[in-house]
Amino acid sequence: MAWTGSLLKPLTIEAVTTQLSNILAYFVFSVNGKQVEKSFLTNYTAPALKNLLQIIRSGLFDDQRLRLGWRLLLFVSMVILVGGISLIPLVALILATWVMTGLVDRRPFTSVGLLLNRTTFAELFAGVGFGGLWFSLIFAVLFFLNQPEWASGFMPEGVAQAVFVYVVIHISVALLEELLIRGYLLQTLSESVGEWPALLITSLGFALLHLDNPNVNPISIINLSLAGLMLGAMVLKNKTLWAAIGFHFAWNFTQGFVFGLPVSGVLFDDYLQRFTLSGPEWLTGGAFGPEASLLTTVMLGMATFWILRSYHWKPSEAAFKSWHTHVRPRHAWQVALSKRPLS
Repeated sequence: MAWTGSLLKPLTIEAVTTQLSNILAYFVFSVNGKQVEKSFLTNYTAPALKNLLQIIRSGLFDDQRLRLGWRLLLFVSMVILVGGISLIPLVALILATWVMTGLVDRRPFTSVGLLLNRTTFAELFAGVGFGGLWFSLIFAVLFFLNQPEWASGFMPEGVAQAVFVYVVIHISVALLEELLIRGYLLQTLSESVGEWPALLITSLGFALLHLDNPNVNPISIINLSLAGLMLGAMVLKNKTLWAAIGFHFAWNFTQGFVFGLPVSGVLFDDYLQRFTLSGPEWLTGGAFGPEASLLTTVMLGMATFWILRSYHWKPSEAAFKSWHTHVRPRHAWQVALSKRPLS
């Protein structure tokens, strides 16, 4: 008996069960020492195989796409696996995102919020300006209230090298965290549960990502969640990651390099000038830095409210089209959530 069929034909439940039945019939099966007839195997095994494959398919796929849970599990597993091999987390993340978008979802890599068009640099530099300004305002208030001590600064010949190192490191960190939390994950969750719930989930995830940082405390977790909410709001309003990447980088650069303060509990060796803050920990943030200050809680809350309510934050036509082409909520209630007021 020849196994007929072509791998080039579309894979359907019927085609797979027929071929599997033919394979079983081809091999030697014995019942009381007698070969089982092909018709017996075909008639009785095909329906059972069909039901089994339908159960597997319904568990794996939803509307011809891999279900949310499997997609998230596959994405996170690839990030961890490739990250362990390459030792460069950003490379692992880019590769995992490319596999999920290109091979699993069948869409462009840039559709995760990295669309390049005429507004890209405007969004990026708007984020940089906003991030640098907003942290500078926090520092100005702390300076007025506590008169922080100026500890030390760089010699002029050391500035250029220090700036270069710090810029490279923190652009990489901003791109890594934004692409990880507010790239594929935010989009996939938005499809499943809607943009508002996805924003809340990823904001909490962003805070939990920093649990191992030195000197973390409850206020810092609240502020990191608020920062995730604010950055996620930028992404959902602009439909790209560029403004969030710019803000994230400038916030860290201003905090850690310009003022020499701890960034999420980490005190870097490279800095333009070093200030030390004195005063109550609830105001200064203590060893974690100003990100654990209640003043930062207020400032992040104000920034988030402004982004959500302002008409200045809106997507370009290309970004809007890309987002709504590739991020498709499953149910009507998710569409309704997505339109209040983030789209």
